[in-house]
Formats: sequence, C-alpha cells, structure tokens
Amino acid sequence: MALTDLSAFRTSLQTGLAEAFGGTTSTVIGGRLYSLYRIVIPPGQTAAPAIPSTAVTLTNTDTGALNQLIQDFTPSNVYAVGFRLYSSNSPMTYYVIDRLSHMGGLSGIVTTAQTVNTAALTRHTSGLGVYAAIEVYTAIGTTVTTVTMTYTNSDGVGSRVSPAITFGGSGFGAGSGAVSRFIVMPLQDGDKGVQSVQSVTLAATTGTAGNFGITLFKILGIAVAPQEADQPVNFLSGGVINIPQIERTACISLLATASTNVAIGAYGAIQWGVD
Repeated sequence: MALTDLSAFRTSLQTGLAEAFGGTTSTVIGGRLYSLYRIVIPPGQTAAPAIPSTAVTLTNTDTGALNQLIQDFTPSNVYAVGFRLYSSNSPMTYYVIDRLSHMGGLSGIVTTAQTVNTAALTRHTSGLGVYAAIEVYTAIGTTVTTVTMTYTNSDGVGSRVSPAITFGGSGFGAGSGAVSRFIVMPLQDGDKGVQSVQSVTLAATTGTAGNFGITLFKILGIAVAPQEADQPVNFLSGGVINIPQIERTACISLLATASTNVAIGAYGAIQWGVD
C-alpha cells in the first residue's frame, strides 16, 4: 500500500532502517549540478567507484549505491522518508536519483560522432521521465563549444537529436569544479524521456581530451539543506519535497548543487520506511 496519510508515514518510520554515508570534499561551481556518485562513500566502501568505460546497468549491489544494505521487503514497498545531511560550507539542494546506467571514455577533442550505446534500461524501461546527462570524470579543455546527442525517446522513436548546449570552459567541464560536473541534456520538443543514447557530437574541440560519459537516471526526490549545518530533514520538519518509493534493485545516488563556489562534503544518512 502507499503512504496515503500521516498515520501511514509514522508507521513506516517504525522500521528504523537507515544507511549512512560520508565522502571526501570536491570543489563545485555555485549554481551548477554535480554528481556525488564518486564522492559519497557508503558503509563498507573504502574507495570511490571506478570510472566506467563500457556501458553498464546499475543496481543496489554496485559500488557507490547508497542502498546497498537494504533488504528485499517484497511484497511491501520501501520509501525514502528522511535524510540527515551535512551541508558543508553552503546551503545545498540534493536530488535523490535512481542511477540506471552509465559509461565513460569519451573525449573532449573528438569532433566526429562518438558512440555511446547506453545499456538497456532494467528499471523505468519505457524511459518516461528518464534523463540523460554528461558526467565529467576528468577535466576537459577550456575552449567553449557545444554538444548534442542522438537518442531514442520514451515513445521508442530513434534518431532524435537534442538541442545543442554549452560544453567546455569554466563551469562546463574545465578548470576548478570540472570533476563530477553533471550536465543534463535537453530533449527535442515534446519528448518526455530517454530510452537510450546512441552518440554525442562536439561542434569543436575543447582543447583537452579529459574523460566524460553519459549517465541515464531518474529523479526520485529532492531534499533541501538551507543552512550550513548538520540537520535532519524529513516530511515532518520540512526540507523533503516528496517521499519517493524505491525499487528493490534501484541504485540510489545523489546529485547536488550549492549556492556558492565551495568545496563541499557529502555526509549524512537516508532513512528508509516500509509500508
């Protein structure tokens, strides 16, 4: 059953399940979106996940998933009902996502179409509400250019080409704040999601190859840490915009954006509830 009222929410909290995480700092550019997948360190993990090369699908068993310890509660449903977040140095907005698939090894100096061929979705398989993003693993060049992608939309229509967006230069994959930069790709008018991405094309070289890739993901919820402090945020105290249901095999990860240029830390815990 769903969490339809306050009583159901309180009951879900009685499970007392929580998974803590804590990560190293990373410099970010204020107002830009970043992936915390290779920054956040869940329990039992001693190093950041490796930079992907070939396209792979992801589950809760993968290194970097924030729900590695959650057990199978079938037929009950699992929800993310609260967070404890350390907002280091700046007010932060965190996006809770299901990281569906990723790949890397793309170059900032290649100007022909670079093959992506993202792995087939195993969750949210229609692609409805699924986004594609460029994830920067090592810094590309400072020359500003644009990038487009060719993809199949959630209606199964292929050969769609995204509008061109900025790539390269400060805030867009180069210099300070380059690593873990997460650039969400726009879609053609009318499209509602992405099933797969076939290629990306740079209009010109950025000047440095670096290493970037494409990540497919679905946003599940949003948590806001408006103060620079350690604080709980949940449905009762505010700060959590919704209470997302978590699929059993989901690879839960975080995106974050800060209000200023700072070095951030990602520390806290996610509280799970079961209906």
